[in-house]
Amino acid sequence: MMKGENLQRLTSGAEELLRENLSFMKGESGHEYLDEDETTDYVKELDFVHDSETPGDADLDGLEEELRRIESEYDQGDGKMDSEAAVAVREHVDITRTQASDHGIWHDLSIRKFPWFVRHRWSYEGEAAMRKKFWTHGVALDSQSCTFERLWWIAEITRRENDEDDPYLYTRRAFSTRRFVFRVFDIKMGRYMPAAYALINVLFDEKGDEEESDEVVNGEFVKNDIIDEVVQRFRKSGAAMPYEGRDKESLEDALGDIRSNVEAELADK
Repeated sequence: MMKGENLQRLTSGAEELLRENLSFMKGESGHEYLDEDETTDYVKELDFVHDSETPGDADLDGLEEELRRIESEYDQGDGKMDSEAAVAVREHVDITRTQASDHGIWHDLSIRKFPWFVRHRWSYEGEAAMRKKFWTHGVALDSQSCTFERLWWIAEITRRENDEDDPYLYTRRAFSTRRFVFRVFDIKMGRYMPAAYALINVLFDEKGDEEESDEVVNGEFVKNDIIDEVVQRFRKSGAAMPYEGRDKESLEDALGDIRSNVEAELADK
């Protein structure tokens, strides 16, 4: 087990290395990794405080083993790998939310430790777009956060810590459609755990034993137009009655009403 103090971070100036090394982002032969002498000045050690009650560990060897397995099982650019990768990152980088708010940790994992996985997850579609996969550019988890920050946080938000049987069921469900991830986790509301839980519960339809479904998630999300309209209306309702501070049950009641109205209106068109 590699302890949390062996996690490192990259300082802000390291982003220039991406601008200067387009061949690295593309993963061209001989440029799969940045030279150590290029990154040394930007690498900083972290000093996490450890005790029996405080997470702060990282098993990077175990994480690499899992990522290599995922790489071997999924084609490049296949978003279906996200659910497994998110669980792997959250399980093997067991740090607090405060610690995880340091973007530099995720930049280091993306650029120095596992750049090959970033390139496997995302096909190169231009310099600016690819740079965001290595370097966080905003608070939007899906479109603006680097690869490992995106995976860790969505797994953290959707993880049901007290569910001993399957704590990552909601994580897998969330990642089962990219539309849900984009619409929910690119906005502030997506970082509020009760809201994320409620949105999954209301917009994801579980299937009965006699119905065909993905056995990993046991159901599917509603159609994209329903996701879009429900999330939009829910955001607007938050202006009148803020969702922060409300529990999952009250949020589910409100979302259930919104979904019913949306489906009725769409059926009349």
